[in-house]
Amino acid sequence: MDKPPPPPPPMSVSGGGMVGVGGGGGGEGVSGLLWVHLLAGRGLRSGGGGAPVGSGSLPPNSATRDLYCVLECDRVHKARTVVRSGELLFDWDETFELDLVSNRELDFLVYSWDPQLRHRLCHKGSVHLPSLLLPPAAPPAALHQLALKVEPRGTLYVKLRHIDPNTTFARGAGGAVLGAILGHRGRAGGVFGVDPETVVAREGGPGSVPLLVRRCVEEVERRGLDIIGLYRLCGSATKKRALREAFERNPRSVDLSPDNVPDINVITGVLKDYLRELPEPLFTKCLYQMMVDALSVCLPDDPEGNAKLMFSILDCLPKVNRVTTMHLTISK
Repeated sequence: MDKPPPPPPPMSVSGGGMVGVGGGGGGEGVSGLLWVHLLAGRGLRSGGGGAPVGSGSLPPNSATRDLYCVLECDRVHKARTVVRSGELLFDWDETFELDLVSNRELDFLVYSWDPQLRHRLCHKGSVHLPSLLLPPAAPPAALHQLALKVEPRGTLYVKLRHIDPNTTFARGAGGAVLGAILGHRGRAGGVFGVDPETVVAREGGPGSVPLLVRRCVEEVERRGLDIIGLYRLCGSATKKRALREAFERNPRSVDLSPDNVPDINVITGVLKDYLRELPEPLFTKCLYQMMVDALSVCLPDDPEGNAKLMFSILDCLPKVNRVTTMHLTISK
């Protein structure tokens, strides 16, 4: 029998199922990284005699339903949970790490899953991000525990933690702060947070591309190129952490098959983590400024000359950086 989790202290909720309305944050959006832990749904009754969210009739309240939850930021799809079965109680217990760029609203959309019919929107709740996450409403990296009322009825239990852009994109020793917040465990002789030249020299294989990059790109090209929003969508943070740890132990032996990692967005998430945590950006800071300056003098009627200029700058990168950049940008 399902046991509900201890209910976290609820935030103020408006009648429309919106958390955080009327707080601080001004008119700006929220950027950085948002850690989301969707624990469970409780009392997720169907619409009964009332009008459900969306269109289509829902099964009776007593019927077992298959539900999953979609997370959207400003109406852009970011992540989705697995399907859970139940009547009123649904334990998802899934975590996600969402990239935010001036976002204002986080929506939780609960759909009914059906193998034959169109999936139907059953419940919806929203969080107004600036009011909840930005100072003076909250200190940096504070943990927010929400009991989020959803329409037409029910509650989602959610935990949120916002990491600001400076912490999210800190390099070198500063990157350890992000790792500590998210629970990423480093490993002596690992690959995350290590400069690519050191990793390539240690791995000793052919070519000048770190194994993690090569293997992730190959798997993405094998089964992910037809997915819309491939690098925007977010896979399970728990599964991503397990895959990270496998790469830290031995990049050669990691099983990236669909049977072991069915969600390609877990793989793209690991690749994004690796690039974000490099001690220096793959495209080094000094050459980045050169590229910006070159873009300002490019001529719209001279594509060949523009390309030569850009490749001449790319040739100035260290070899491992240059080859890895080419590997990321050119599909084989």
